[in-house]
Amino acid sequence: MASYHKKTSIMKNRLIKKTIPLVFWASLWSLAAFFIGNDLILPGPWDIGRQMINLLLDGAYWSSFFTSFGKIILGLGLGLFLGLILGYLSYLSGGFRLLLDPFIGLIKTTPVAALTILLLVWISSDKLSLALIVMVLLPSVYQDILNGLDRLDPNLLEVSKVYRPSWKNSFKYLHWDQILLSLKENLTYSLGFAWKAGISGEILAQAYNSLGNRIYQAKIYLNIAELFAHILLLALAASLMEKVILSRWRKNGN
Repeated sequence: MASYHKKTSIMKNRLIKKTIPLVFWASLWSLAAFFIGNDLILPGPWDIGRQMINLLLDGAYWSSFFTSFGKIILGLGLGLFLGLILGYLSYLSGGFRLLLDPFIGLIKTTPVAALTILLLVWISSDKLSLALIVMVLLPSVYQDILNGLDRLDPNLLEVSKVYRPSWKNSFKYLHWDQILLSLKENLTYSLGFAWKAGISGEILAQAYNSLGNRIYQAKIYLNIAELFAHILLLALAASLMEKVILSRWRKNGN
């Protein structure tokens, strides 16, 4: 019984801690909207809330959502996979690392807007968001994998030199745990940037049946309440996706 009351108390405290900031910012937002008095600049929270409900009840919105969501998931997976493969190959081969580092550095330092324009020269607009996600994530994943492997215990490396395990065993028993740790550390960053890069690419390319295009149309027609509604729903979706993926990762013991 005492344990039940303790859990209930903890849940109440968590709920209060999450509710207070929401109430504070919603109240501040309402006051700002009231004093500005112009929905084209800052609509009130209630207007945005109604737009959010309208979007959630709209089948066309969900079609756009799942189109964008699919590209974001695919881009995230490809970015993590390519970063892992290239980072691991660079760790194994100093020559490969020497050749690849300038390319990774170039992608890392190129502004996203410039990268977007360049990609539009090479690929169609409907594939832009996918390519942009991969290009934005690749440098950080690559560098985190490489840094993680470079931090391996020198004593373990000396032992492996003595016993000379096969490449397969070295990867499985020596490198894989460190790779997973590096991916876990990078995942929160990658999840956030996958959403940002994907939606930004859709807005710039005006990709058909996408959330980015709906945001662009809301801006063109000065439907500012809908614009805010899209942004808040995107933030909620990204946050939920992050919580689900990270919780499942922890549950699996990685």
